Amino acid sequence: MKKIGLRIGKIRFNNIDSVVIEGIILLASFDLFRAYADIKVINAIFAVKEIVLIALFLYYLIERRTKIPSNIVYLYLISILYLGLNIRFDTGVLLYFVFLKYFTVYYIALSIFSICNIESEKKAIDILTYIFITYSFFSLIQGFLFPQYMVRAGRVSGFANPSYLSLIYLYLYLYWTKNNRILLAMWFVMSGCLTMTKTFFVISPVAIIGSLFISEKKKYLLSMIGIALATTTIIVCNNQEMLYTFDRAYKVLIERDANEYNSFEDRNSRGIDFEKYNSGNYFCGYGTASASAATSFVNEKFNIQIPHATDFENQYLNLYYSSGILGLILVYLPIILIFIKVLISSINFNKKILFYLYLIVFLLFGLTLNVIESFTSCIISLLFLIYEERSILRCDRLPHDSMQRNRYIS
Repeated sequence: MKKIGLRIGKIRFNNIDSVVIEGIILLASFDLFRAYADIKVINAIFAVKEIVLIALFLYYLIERRTKIPSNIVYLYLISILYLGLNIRFDTGVLLYFVFLKYFTVYYIALSIFSICNIESEKKAIDILTYIFITYSFFSLIQGFLFPQYMVRAGRVSGFANPSYLSLIYLYLYLYWTKNNRILLAMWFVMSGCLTMTKTFFVISPVAIIGSLFISEKKKYLLSMIGIALATTTIIVCNNQEMLYTFDRAYKVLIERDANEYNSFEDRNSRGIDFEKYNSGNYFCGYGTASASAATSFVNEKFNIQIPHATDFENQYLNLYYSSGILGLILVYLPIILIFIKVLISSINFNKKILFYLYLIVFLLFGLTLNVIESFTSCIISLLFLIYEERSILRCDRLPHDSMQRNRYIS
């Protein structure tokens, strides 16, 4: 295998796995520039992101001289065939290709993470940690130096694309809690709170309560959680704009204010429409990408109105409406298979909890926003899920006898 020498700080990359995976993580982190770049720069970055990912993927296969696992290839081809045959003329072929782009990114990330070495995945998580700590510190320092820009749109300046950031912060919180880096984990809880997103407020209690089962320092973790939440509360209460943003989130989540966009009542009404419009099409749906965030993309970028298209602000409902039960199973089958592998392994339940928490965060995130159709959340979700799955399965392959295990490790 060709060796490549590259060093960033204390992290050294010495093989093609590390270089490609870190390239993918950097691509996924480009969303951070939303707060600072003008709209033309953002569009330019987004336009080349998928192209660069595909180029990295091809370079990886050529340099590593390896093959994609056949089960991933077959599943991808079957899914593409089904989604292609499921196009409706009133939806438009263009919208299908937009969805196909998202779906291909999903499978490319799945392929690379499945065949790379686990040490490179761990380095990717370390780099991700450094990126987001640096970025969040920069955002706060900017706020202290320029108080007038401390808060934008009710959020700490720089915490752009907050829904995706809140997902990443939760993954990093769980990861570092498991590794007993409690102070580092607390920083990501505070950062997640400062994104001021409804998604984080819904999912974080589940993640925080679940983290108590994976931490070896439960009392210390509880005390730090209290300090982090108290500090965040003080910051929010001392800023009128942030307090207003939190009040809106409260009305949506607790009071179920029907006048608030994306409130529970609002979503419930969409669900009723979904049942009404989907009558008789449960198996195949109404056509690939007929209900999808891709619809909004086509309307915004190309000014093309798609007849009979809708968006439920929910990844699972969008996929179900568009491709039916069969399409929903095909899209999420890789995640289902990963879950089954972990479930049937002989490792005890306590060592599987972190994987289950990652999976729960992934599933809950898909209830309120897009997963497959989001470059950032898709790639980073797969990174954490596959890394933890492989960590568990690698332990499962170790001999259970202690003498054999010591001989194996040596």
